[in-house]
Amino acid sequence: MLKKRIIPALLIKGSSIVKSIQFDEHRIVGDFVSTTKVFSKRFADEMFILDIDAYDNNKINYSNIYEISKFCNMPLTVGGGIRNLDNAKRLFESGADKIVIKTSYFENRKVIEQIAKYFGNQSVVVCMDIIRKNNIPFMIKNLENKNPLDPLIEIKEIEKLGAGEVLINFVDLDGTMKGFDINFIEIITKISNVPVITMGGCGSKEDFLKAFNAGAEAVAAGSIFFWIGETIISIKEYLKNNKISIRMK
Repeated sequence: MLKKRIIPALLIKGSSIVKSIQFDEHRIVGDFVSTTKVFSKRFADEMFILDIDAYDNNKINYSNIYEISKFCNMPLTVGGGIRNLDNAKRLFESGADKIVIKTSYFENRKVIEQIAKYFGNQSVVVCMDIIRKNNIPFMIKNLENKNPLDPLIEIKEIEKLGAGEVLINFVDLDGTMKGFDINFIEIITKISNVPVITMGGCGSKEDFLKAFNAGAEAVAAGSIFFWIGETIISIKEYLKNNKISIRMK
């Protein structure tokens, strides 16, 4: 059995690490180099670096990723602004181990297939931003929420394109620390043939446990580390005591 993963998720805006609430109210919580160094010493299983301006600015800061990779002693997953195979090649050359595709799924999903064929399925994560409207979950491109998609249909399309993992990001819960949408995690993991990572809403050790018991293979989180003060090792000890298979060191 594969061990469950705990992943610090760091949002980059310029040269700063920020935290948001429902994709708004971005607050600076540190610079990217010092923050990466801190998490590299805390037994995280992987690190997410998500540049929230890269796609709109049509510019990926490869030098930032290279600087982060020098201090990151765990697998590094990078997202933001990836439009084509060349972008992916440059990110891998800059130190990324995996990449996250989100907006391109709506605009040019063939790029997922191209990157997966070139680097392997394990190198590609597709992010599904999920909101609920009238208590029905939808996959959206952005906060304008135009042409929302049915995530239960799109998960199969994502698999066909060759993604090795799916990141479920709960927009409504982002930064709230109110817990995950456990019902949706249970539904999506039952029909998904690829590992599911969940993000958005984590505020306690119990939230990690609930997500793993619901079927998630990994939990990505940020606010709990910045605002609650939980450490990765304390969370792992709690999970181990609750029969979750987790890497301790």
